[in-house]
Amino acid sequence: MTMLGDEQNLPSLLKSLLSPSVITGDTGSQVEALQRDLTTAGFTVPITGTYDETTKAVVSAFQQRVGLTPTGVVGARTQAALARAVEAAKTKSAQAGIGLGLASPLVIVVIGIVGLVALGALPKRRRGMLGEVATESRWRPVGIFADEKAIEIANRRTGETRVIPFRMASQWIQQGRLEPITEEQIEGCDCGPSARQFGLVQG
Repeated sequence: MTMLGDEQNLPSLLKSLLSPSVITGDTGSQVEALQRDLTTAGFTVPITGTYDETTKAVVSAFQQRVGLTPTGVVGARTQAALARAVEAAKTKSAQAGIGLGLASPLVIVVIGIVGLVALGALPKRRRGMLGEVATESRWRPVGIFADEKAIEIANRRTGETRVIPFRMASQWIQQGRLEPITEEQIEGCDCGPSARQFGLVQG
């Protein structure tokens, strides 16, 4: 039998229900764990250990996604929902790992080809093709959380989705990792000014 005083033996979901709320301005290991869990659940946020406005925006986006009121305050219901999202993400990742294990010979072949290209052992035409593939954006925008200044993105190859703050999205666009938003995508949306302010809109 688990005693309530023995938190080390409590299930993670029950622990989350007993944990105090996390609010803007909080710092420490609890905030860092929250940021890691958000990132694992697909809501990417910098791991700083400080509950700043960026973290609050991502928390609000998560709350909105799971049907909670987007207050930006991490209470018991948000912690419980996040614990479930983390478990689901870990399960999905483990299943993907099994598939990757089956494809390991192919991975080895690809690594070998890349090594030959780096050494100049393959024709330059092949090197150019690999260069073009490498510079293509891996992520594309699929949704915007205007009030939280966050954007939902999807991986072109795996279909994985995650939510990142506008500021991080701007950096990813500059690095070529994320496609910019087009004017057509934000037509009629009140998020236009904010998206343009952060340099997320093309043209």
